[in-house]
Amino acid sequence: ASVSTTAKYGSSGGIISVVLSGSTVHIRNTVNEGNVYSGLDSTGIVDTDSANGFVAGGFVSISEGVLTIENSENKGDVTRYGSKLRGCAGGFLGYVGTEGVYVSQPSKVTISGSVNRGHVEAYRLSGGFVGKQIRGTINITSSINEGKIGSDSALYVHNAGFIAYTDGAVVLDGVVNKRDL
Repeated sequence: ASVSTTAKYGSSGGIISVVLSGSTVHIRNTVNEGNVYSGLDSTGIVDTDSANGFVAGGFVSISEGVLTIENSENKGDVTRYGSKLRGCAGGFLGYVGTEGVYVSQPSKVTISGSVNRGHVEAYRLSGGFVGKQIRGTINITSSINEGKIGSDSALYVHNAGFIAYTDGAVVLDGVVNKRDL
């Protein structure tokens, strides 16, 4: 089944929409086969000039807490529609961290033994595993990106096989990107 949002600052996640600060979530041996969309108009039609929808993630749209994903696979396409200069999409997570808010603990994401096979596309930030990270820590080990990654913008675009944009601590160990960008 597909997941989508039409709310102006809404987010869409294939498994979980938001992991809040102070939360701890473990996802193991899980597959997302549904497509995830953010940025449709109120009737569910693609709105290429929409400010609707902010984040799309194949597993989780936004993680501010502690999140572990093990031996899992994203097969669904992840798309953040719209042409406003914001928004991000990731095969596993759209957005990691906190921006200008008090939090009880910094965000921490660990992904191991996982594969993204879905096409990830956003106007600005498209990552095979993570679209955008602000603060916090990301550890990705023994994982593979096989999905196509691309943005529809010619202005200020960041595409990457694993993390499109980071402003935090990152460890990548034993990762393989198998797709051209």
